Amino acid sequence: EAALRLALIDHQLRLGNAAAAATAAQEAAVALPLNPDVLERLARTQLAAGDRAQAGKTYARLTALAPARAHGWLGQAQLRFMDKDYAGAEREVKRALEAEPGSAIAQRLLLQLVLRQGRVDEALAGVRERQKKHPQEAFAFVLEADIEISRQRPDAAIALLRKATTLAEPGDSAARLLALLLATGKRPEALAFESQWQAAHPQDAGFATVAADLLLARGDLEGALARYEALLKRAPDALPLINNVAWLRSKTGKAGARALAERGLELKPDYAPLRDTYATVLAGEKDYDKAISLQRQLIADLPNEHSFKVNLAQILIQSGDKPAAKLELERLARLGAKVPQQKEVEALLKTL
Repeated sequence: EAALRLALIDHQLRLGNAAAAATAAQEAAVALPLNPDVLERLARTQLAAGDRAQAGKTYARLTALAPARAHGWLGQAQLRFMDKDYAGAEREVKRALEAEPGSAIAQRLLLQLVLRQGRVDEALAGVRERQKKHPQEAFAFVLEADIEISRQRPDAAIALLRKATTLAEPGDSAARLLALLLATGKRPEALAFESQWQAAHPQDAGFATVAADLLLARGDLEGALARYEALLKRAPDALPLINNVAWLRSKTGKAGARALAERGLELKPDYAPLRDTYATVLAGEKDYDKAISLQRQLIADLPNEHSFKVNLAQILIQSGDKPAAKLELERLARLGAKVPQQKEVEALLKTL
């Protein structure tokens, strides 16, 4: 029974169905309250739902029930890390290593925590030791690259990341290298590496997604669109890709944004990011009445998502209704730090 319940929880987590995974985990915990694997999954789903208090209680139960397993201690460490209590997280990780000295996750996390607390020499010694013990693992080379970046030595970091990409276990080193090359102004080198990596690893969709995300973040809308379009061909029903492609087609004046957004909403009518994008697409086609109506409905459904209110203000400005836009923006401005987009709000208000 435990194996079936765990498989169901894991399946829902892989699909990104947090609510379904949480329900399955809660039912499993009622049926099997003393099963450590079930408790570990329950804590994970609680954390995914943002319920850190309940996750902490579940991890505490797990450490009491199975103190010789690392999972509970690592969960406690994760919670402390999220609270920026790095010393506390380090204590929990050391308990995890006492329970399971061979835990690679705990060993890696300990090095990261040592570095996070500014003990660079200690971290570097640990990194070099790990490189000797695990010469085909990228982790220690990537962490050393982080150290070099903190020392303002990007070229040394790039060399380390290049080495990491050649190892049997490259991890996320390719994506990290691409990001660093772009961040240091080495765009031709970055694009050349991107082409080489994708030619050698054509199934690495994760890297391709990172490449698209990086170009989007740097304002290269055409470059990002080309990459998201290629990814969409491989996964035509992936809603995040549909959302990104529809938004970028609209912003770059390409055809097909509206039809794609509407197809995505047929797949999942309540997918909020795409509802937001659809309003943007409609505004781009000057269908302002429908765009404003749909965006107001989205805000009514999700009143705490302030980014949707910022988008409404932008659509109102596009439509020529500056008084209504100003009203929305002033409401957001009064909320202060509760609205992460305050700089954008201030900039928009200055245009009115």
